Amino acid sequence: MTSTTTTGAGYTAEPGSLYASIVSYWKLDETSGTRADSVGNHDLTDENTVLYSTGGKLGNCADLEASNSEYLERANASAAALLGVTGDWTFSTWAKPETTASGAKLVSVWPGMGSSNRAWMIDIKKTGTDYFWSGAVGGSLTRATDTDTSNCAAGTWAHIILQHNDGTNVKLKVNDEAWITTSYTAGIDAVNTDFRLGGRGTTFDGLIDETAFWSKALTDAECSWLYNGGYGLSLY
Repeated sequence: MTSTTTTGAGYTAEPGSLYASIVSYWKLDETSGTRADSVGNHDLTDENTVLYSTGGKLGNCADLEASNSEYLERANASAAALLGVTGDWTFSTWAKPETTASGAKLVSVWPGMGSSNRAWMIDIKKTGTDYFWSGAVGGSLTRATDTDTSNCAAGTWAHIILQHNDGTNVKLKVNDEAWITTSYTAGIDAVNTDFRLGGRGTTFDGLIDETAFWSKALTDAECSWLYNGGYGLSLY
């Protein structure tokens, strides 16, 4: 397990704790087809021909086109330990919207607003002409929203972390800024719901890179290492 050592904020060695409780890590370097999980067996199936870009945050990345309803999927998030029903967990990704549309799903274990099988998601919300990253957990739509409009600008990379603290908080961190925290009061009710990058309802249109899921709450230091002053770092 070797990290990418791009110079940034000076984090020269990865915290060994980042390897603990990691469930899945997708580098998304492939040029087409299945995207491999560097940790376990949770490879992502290519739906509607997701291509790639050489302009990833670190190497190649997945390039999703909303016009073609493209997405990457691991069927049955519960079996893949990606459901996040109980306990602490953290999801981390790099994303670069090519266009913005309100309600575009970046990642979801959430089949639809009318369904009871809703666990968690990150999407783009809109207020007036401004767009924001927003993370939601549970059937009651407990939501934490980043209101820094520069973090969701088309053509700009953003490092997005969504964290669930069991029975207490939903927390969102964008570009290593302060946590945005919302009290969490309702249970997650998803069952056998698929984990998807893009492709749920309004499809995310843009690039996704270096994506991971942990069955623990990452510390501020671990989050800062992954962000690396905006340069990004990879565990694998």
